[in-house]
Amino acid sequence: MPHSTRAPQDSFLLCRPRNAGPLAWVLAAVAMVLAAELSRSFAIVDREASLIWPPAGLALGLAIAFGPRLLPLLAAVLYAWAVGFRGGDPLPWLLPAVGAAAGPWLAVTVLRRLEARLERPGPVGELLWTYAVGIGLGVGVSSLLGTLGLRLDPDYTRFDFGHAWSVYAIAEAFGVLVFTGLTARLGRALADRELEAALQPEPWQLPWFAGLAALVGLEAYLAASGAEALARAATFLYFPLLAISAGRARPLFQDLVTAAIAVGLVSTEIARRGAATNGAELHDLLEVVVLVLAFTVMAQVVAAMAELLRRYLAAERANARRDGLTGLANERELDDRLGRQSEAERPALLASIDIPAVRKAVDVLGLEPANEIEEWIADRIRENAPAGAVPARVGRGTYALLDEADPEAGAASLERLYDAIDGYRYRGGPLPLTLHPTIGMLRLEASQALPASETRALASLVTQQARERGDRRLLLRPADPAELAHERATLSRVETIRAALERADGFALFGQRVEPLGEGNEPFHEVLVRLRQPDGSLLSPGEFLDVAARFNLVPALDRWVVARALAACAARPDCRLSINLSGASLSDLSLLEHIDRQPGLEGLEPGRVTFEVTETEAIQHPEQATRLLAGLRQRGYKVALDDFGTGLASFEYLKTFPFDYIKIDGSFVRDALNSPADRAVVESVRQVAAVFGARTVAEFVEDGETRSWLAGVGVDFAQGFGIHRPAPLEEVLPARPA
Repeated sequence: MPHSTRAPQDSFLLCRPRNAGPLAWVLAAVAMVLAAELSRSFAIVDREASLIWPPAGLALGLAIAFGPRLLPLLAAVLYAWAVGFRGGDPLPWLLPAVGAAAGPWLAVTVLRRLEARLERPGPVGELLWTYAVGIGLGVGVSSLLGTLGLRLDPDYTRFDFGHAWSVYAIAEAFGVLVFTGLTARLGRALADRELEAALQPEPWQLPWFAGLAALVGLEAYLAASGAEALARAATFLYFPLLAISAGRARPLFQDLVTAAIAVGLVSTEIARRGAATNGAELHDLLEVVVLVLAFTVMAQVVAAMAELLRRYLAAERANARRDGLTGLANERELDDRLGRQSEAERPALLASIDIPAVRKAVDVLGLEPANEIEEWIADRIRENAPAGAVPARVGRGTYALLDEADPEAGAASLERLYDAIDGYRYRGGPLPLTLHPTIGMLRLEASQALPASETRALASLVTQQARERGDRRLLLRPADPAELAHERATLSRVETIRAALERADGFALFGQRVEPLGEGNEPFHEVLVRLRQPDGSLLSPGEFLDVAARFNLVPALDRWVVARALAACAARPDCRLSINLSGASLSDLSLLEHIDRQPGLEGLEPGRVTFEVTETEAIQHPEQATRLLAGLRQRGYKVALDDFGTGLASFEYLKTFPFDYIKIDGSFVRDALNSPADRAVVESVRQVAAVFGARTVAEFVEDGETRSWLAGVGVDFAQGFGIHRPAPLEEVLPARPA
């Protein structure tokens, strides 16, 4: 199976190669000369051999930062320095110069191949990986060629080849350990013009530098006082300083201080001791060099571990702002972005996307198919989101999109998103499932500084409005805080209704007299309901019934009224009441059981109670309604059709349901004396009712003339303010028997 490959990316040490412009070539050449000159600080004078060879680390670091293109230039510069500036023999220095380019080229080539084919091992593993390849392959090749070149110099022919090669390799390995990371990161920062940001001072650095200066002063004082043992012991204190820096500093700053301390310590030690004239002195000098380089390696490992911890914490912070299923932003990230948008005072578009089928999928198909659907939806949102927009998942089947750059483009992209999702049929489960989104788009003006919670609430409100559209459920509205205030007032009213349903005195019952217009009919009262507010004031039905209907609270309200109205009537033998039932209650056959369970019905004659059904409210389940009305009549109760003439199904209802009373809607009664059309409707309804054996009740009777005319055309009952104004039920009902 072929290996997958990936393009190089910036990481802890490795990075994608930058373009090396003319300035980079010049700086690289100058740096190579300076690195070669720096090697003389580590030289054992009588042998002209450097214990640390900085050009090796410089070449590898530049090859990582800019690619191998610079390596031939570095080799040429090194050769020119050795022969032209230092006066070395041309032939012996040819192979070391070639090795300075060949070794890093081989190392970088292998690192790039490993990077493309293998998973990166993290900062610590990457550091060890780079140094293993850089020293094992790069230094191995360059030191071999360098040793072969030295063998061409008569002054070095007396040394054993293997011994010379090992010393050469150790010197280059030390150069790689100290200077590779510094050079690679410095080159990257210069190419990206981020040097100032990479070296930006931090508050902790001032006391750190003070500690470093104090340690340097202490070591110099001890050495000047002849306390060599204490001076050497003080050297170990550099490692805690390096470890503190490695744990807190940016990588480039850490590379600089590590290299500076290493160079300083080794150079000071060599200058203090002078030339190593025998094996014992050379051994002591190498001990110091190895100790310093051990500090360097440990500091780099600590820095890598600190970077690993920083990445882990950054990933955790990012995950805390990402949805675990889809990878979109989560609710927390969306709220933060909305908060920043509000502070920035720029226009934006917030879309609330609701796909109810996703929630249905959990129950019908199971969790795994539902997750697959959500991942598919997330992909469509990402594909259609404008550049810079923030797509988010805020719940099961609920998403959002915030576009701060171009609200117009955002609205167009949401049109495309709607088309991409609408009608999609998922077939991966036991049953197919079709998706139909609802998208509410909220335009936020630059001058609107709304809290995130309020902004999201407004977007959800627009989504609710879009859901009510019959065709394309996608709606764009400006942000109107007054709309939200109205919605919150509605929700407050809902809670008031719910609380009232739980209390015996949560509502107040009123009665309005329905007066007979001819002989043989008994008067009765229609039960009306008022909502009692916390302050004791009463709200009329027009102020809360629509809200109760929207939140499906009317059936519960019907039961509350039925229970208390029947109880009030059962205690009065002469009581006659008419109780309203909503269309929703007509579809609930358990209402019959609720009526039967009411206490004290033994003394109540069912024929004295009428249940009214409004014709303006659609009956969703006619078969169940027929059974319920039939059940009421079987128990002896009477049934009335309210608001007759205002709906489309008036005569259909008369054929389907058995009614004892037909109430003529007040819109035909109020102006009947002045409108021939209204008079015709009233007379027609009266005639139709007579055919079906029902008596008629005229509503909205407000004066005596109208009452007289209704009596003249044969209407059986009249109701309205001209007959009786509603009053508390206890006041209008007959007195309880003693």
